[in-house]
Amino acid sequence: MKKGILIGVLLTLASVFFAGNLYVGLGAVVDGDFNVEPPVIYSTNIFGQVDFSIITAEAYLGYVDPETKEFYSYDTPDLYVGLNLKPTLGVFFGRLQVTVPVHELELLTDDTYAGPFFVKARLGLGVNLALFFIETGVEAFVDISADSGYEPVPFYYAMLGLSF
Repeated sequence: MKKGILIGVLLTLASVFFAGNLYVGLGAVVDGDFNVEPPVIYSTNIFGQVDFSIITAEAYLGYVDPETKEFYSYDTPDLYVGLNLKPTLGVFFGRLQVTVPVHELELLTDDTYAGPFFVKARLGLGVNLALFFIETGVEAFVDISADSGYEPVPFYYAMLGLSF
């Protein structure tokens, strides 16, 4: 296990030095029923994200109340870290991202933990023009524990920001 982690860290550091793509963005995850007219929005979570090569970090900063349209910040942001791939084709790019909550990272080394372990998977498409990018896609929390029977529910997201 320790050798696998060391190899993963070395490969990640090598890709950081060779790739050098930096994305800084602000986005929203929307939960709602879009099959009715007019669409009903249940919640909108606001997040900030930083990508450097294949490493990504994001923080859920707060939410927008659907009734009052006011922003409420969280006392302590939910922090996530993970890996992402962004294959490009001209100005277009795709995103395949997997992140875990920082507070659950200790569960990876706990051999006695038998409960569910969730990762957040994100699949998106975007456009990168000069220093700016815009992206949209779906994300879902996926239980990677054995025999859980959990069905992931997709949420839609949109993000915009700067790319260097």
